Amino acid sequence: MRKARAFTLVELLVVIGIIALLISILLPSLANARRNANAVKCLSNIRQVGTALQMYCGDYRGAFPVCRQDPENGAGGLQYYWIDMLAPYASRINSVVIGSNANASDKSEFQKTVFFGCTEYDPRTDVTDPNYINAYPGYGMTLHPYLKPGIPWNKDLTNCRWPGVYLGHYYKIGSVTSAAERMLVADSNLWLIDARTSGGGGVSGLPGQPVDWKTGYAGMTGQAGQMDYDMYRHVKRPTPRPNGYYPVNAKAGCNVLFFDGHAATLTSLGEAYHAIFLTDPP
Repeated sequence: MRKARAFTLVELLVVIGIIALLISILLPSLANARRNANAVKCLSNIRQVGTALQMYCGDYRGAFPVCRQDPENGAGGLQYYWIDMLAPYASRINSVVIGSNANASDKSEFQKTVFFGCTEYDPRTDVTDPNYINAYPGYGMTLHPYLKPGIPWNKDLTNCRWPGVYLGHYYKIGSVTSAAERMLVADSNLWLIDARTSGGGGVSGLPGQPVDWKTGYAGMTGQAGQMDYDMYRHVKRPTPRPNGYYPVNAKAGCNVLFFDGHAATLTSLGEAYHAIFLTDPP
């Protein structure tokens, strides 16, 4: 009778080792594929945000939302964020979704909309007041729709009506110049995207994106070249530098909606800077 041949222990270990090697080779590729697929999904969501915004403009004589509208002179009344203003155009919600006046069911429903649609964004858990969780859906609106070469940074020319902080006003979308180049909404851990002009040195003179974005955002630091994008949401995050910032030349992946309605993925800090200031870092 022929004797049945079985795997030896050595052969079994070799097969297991080969399988482990193949898995180690394939996993990064699978992770990249998943990340790329999520980036495409995020682009689709941010385009839908743009559609909601166009519908809003149609109802308000061409004006687009401000980042935030507080009661005038600190008087009593509701506080509206741009997200509140656009929510009715992307859902069945017809009330504010941020603040203590928000309806509980509406707040919950809002988290199912395209505003929370980026699957690569981890919703913030550090917000001390749960009424303001919805203020951080993963997208931020530009604070500076007017910036262009030759016009200095000015907090009073922003599209934010926050008494004592930003004394801006409502803009008409048709008055915004270079609509195909200027960012409107983008991946961000904040509800707005503030920025500061570069102090010189080109792209290498930019500070890079802060690892600690909770205290390192532009409005807090006022640092030259700082921008409030989430630049590495759709790529593997680079290794931070010892100074607490990511390298300025690292590959980026940040989805942006432009004023003309198209969306694209920015892959460098230089592109991100141009989308706000319409010029390259000096």
